[in-house]
Amino acid sequence: MYGGRSGRSPLVMIMQLFSRSLRFKILIAAALLIASPTTSIFAQDDATVIRDEATRDRQGIIRLGTDERVVRIENTEELLVRSVAQSNPTTAIELAKAIGLMIDIERFDVASEYLDSLASLELDGEASYELNRSVGPDLFYEIARAKDLQPLGRETAVKVFKAASSWANSDERVAVLIDQLASDDEYARGEAFAKLNRVGKKGVARVIETFADQNREDDFPAMRGALYAFGESAVGPLLGAAESNEPAVRIEAIRGLAKLESNQAVDMLLRQSLSLQTQSPFRELASFHLSKSGRAPARSDAESRLRSRVEGFLEGRRESAESLVGTVDVWSWNDDSGKLEVVEVESSVAARLRAAELARTLFEIDPTNTRNRELHLLSQLEFRKRRVGASQQINVDELLEQAENIDAVEIERLLVEAIDLDLIPAATAACEVLKQIGSDSQVVGAERRPLVNAILVGDRHLQFAAFDAIAEINPKTAYAGCSYVAELGAFLASSRFNRKCAVGHIRNEVAQAWATSTGPRGWSSMAATSSQEFFEKVTSDPDVAMLIVSDTLRRPEHRELVQQLRSHWKTRRMPIGLLARDANHLIRSVRYTEGIDRLLTFPISLDSGAIASQLDQLEDQQSPWNVSSDDRYRHAARAVQWLEGATTDPELDFYHFGAHQKQLLDLLYHPEFTSSAAKILATQPTAVAQRAMLGFVSQGDLPIEARELVADAFESAVKRGGTMLTTREIQLQYERYNASESQPAETQKVLGRVLDVIEARRKRSRR
Repeated sequence: MYGGRSGRSPLVMIMQLFSRSLRFKILIAAALLIASPTTSIFAQDDATVIRDEATRDRQGIIRLGTDERVVRIENTEELLVRSVAQSNPTTAIELAKAIGLMIDIERFDVASEYLDSLASLELDGEASYELNRSVGPDLFYEIARAKDLQPLGRETAVKVFKAASSWANSDERVAVLIDQLASDDEYARGEAFAKLNRVGKKGVARVIETFADQNREDDFPAMRGALYAFGESAVGPLLGAAESNEPAVRIEAIRGLAKLESNQAVDMLLRQSLSLQTQSPFRELASFHLSKSGRAPARSDAESRLRSRVEGFLEGRRESAESLVGTVDVWSWNDDSGKLEVVEVESSVAARLRAAELARTLFEIDPTNTRNRELHLLSQLEFRKRRVGASQQINVDELLEQAENIDAVEIERLLVEAIDLDLIPAATAACEVLKQIGSDSQVVGAERRPLVNAILVGDRHLQFAAFDAIAEINPKTAYAGCSYVAELGAFLASSRFNRKCAVGHIRNEVAQAWATSTGPRGWSSMAATSSQEFFEKVTSDPDVAMLIVSDTLRRPEHRELVQQLRSHWKTRRMPIGLLARDANHLIRSVRYTEGIDRLLTFPISLDSGAIASQLDQLEDQQSPWNVSSDDRYRHAARAVQWLEGATTDPELDFYHFGAHQKQLLDLLYHPEFTSSAAKILATQPTAVAQRAMLGFVSQGDLPIEARELVADAFESAVKRGGTMLTTREIQLQYERYNASESQPAETQKVLGRVLDVIEARRKRSRR
């Protein structure tokens, strides 16, 4: 019913027999032109087969007829150029074919003239579509690649492709084709279907939408026949239509899915037949088709199937057809517009969406089943977080509205399971929910609560979400793991908002060379020449995101270093590249690192190309998300805000920051955080903090406003705990003041002020 007509002329068939010989084809064309010099070679499609591969032969022999008369043609190239010119190509198709022939014989000067003529035609969408269909896209790829035809060649090819695609998929054209599906002319119906099939899923969607128009009821049989003929390409739109509020559309979607063999079709039929939310007519229709096809399982078997599919999708399994693509089209029915809509999502997100849909089906089949509810909520958390991404929080209110009777205790259980299943997005989303509905009981306890344990998983986005939730809950009593929270706060706050690669090699020049090579790829770097130095650097710098370890490292041996990195909560999920010094060490390294997540072994090389390839592979290990500069700033700003509160609120004195003094001191030199850093340091009764504040105040190149803020903080610190400076340090401050005579008055004033504070305290101490 929907087949098209096709036919080939004798000349085309002969030429195709010799498709590998352009020489033969050119000579055939030349002979034909000699035999009929007034006939345009562009009048029929026969000429299109002349062009295939470029040739360098300019003379040739052909035999005509059965009597083996020989015709020798001298200089076939010029003959072809002249013959094409005599045919006077003027239409778009004629000009395109002429360009193709000239490219084949490398006469780009002549091809350029025809290209100018083609570009001047200003083709509309329909004409561009017919041109592209007639000569084929390969010709325009050649035109776009031919160096001697640029830039016009590339511009023309892109213009034709865009215009042709736009017109081919336009709503107006699709509507005309759908009308033609109901034509009395069988050939017209076949042509219309073939063209709609080339449009793809958009064409399928528009066909489905016709069932919502009862005025077209007479056309429904034709639309139904086309819908079934689309086959597996109709799966996506049919899945969306199966959730329609239009009864006729939903019925046709169920019938259409019943014709298909895909797992997704069966999943939807099970949903329609078993869900308690499905209205009776649709449930009966889906059950009928499942029974008819022998695919109707018992309810317990259906639930087992669905649970298995949910767990698979949560782990990242994808439908086989989607395993090699980066994005997937997800279709849904818009009740307001009465049309199908499509969104393009990453295949990883699509997999979690499938999990959420199947888990919803499970929950609707038996909402009293605890495991069904857990999978439903867990998959919702995973999907919603993957949909918004790492840098945004999920809509917690929307989730709470849709999930009945959910509370913080249940979310806490889901957080534990998400961590156990390594569902980092779901765990992150759970922390975001607890930030809004959690209480002290989600943090305080003699044993570490799940929110604190989430910090130790090692994923930076999850760590921040857990930290943010704890900061928002803000418990006023000590709890197990509060030291981790304090350390993470200081750690996040000290970021410089860039991503850093750490490289360890026993020879400093090699480590530096490797580290420097990461610069052009947008990484800053650090180098270390011992395992101990490497470990200390990467666990104290929040911007380190990739680790390069050479098997030359000692103190301790590099294998122990790898184990330390995989055990520490700051580095356990970072990609590690292990560089082996030679082939033997490479084999041994591969053996002992087998099974270690996010660790790749490479032969050591200083070749920039090899390093680039290795870095690409390591970046792919950063799952599920990278940490952007904006993310690092957001994390640091929240941490600084919390640190200011935690150090100035007497009820939070169970947090101790003595071990994190250096990170707190560095905050002074972040212009955005100087004010907060000054308040934080004013609460730290240490000589280190007082020296740092004096050093900041004494730097004349820093803004005077910032120095005055720190001078205020220094005064507060001295009033709180006295002067902790040595006699030599106080003498140094006098020398700084005396040396400031030539500096601006405000500099002398702020330096004099801190001396007044010191002297006032010393006088009180003598009393």
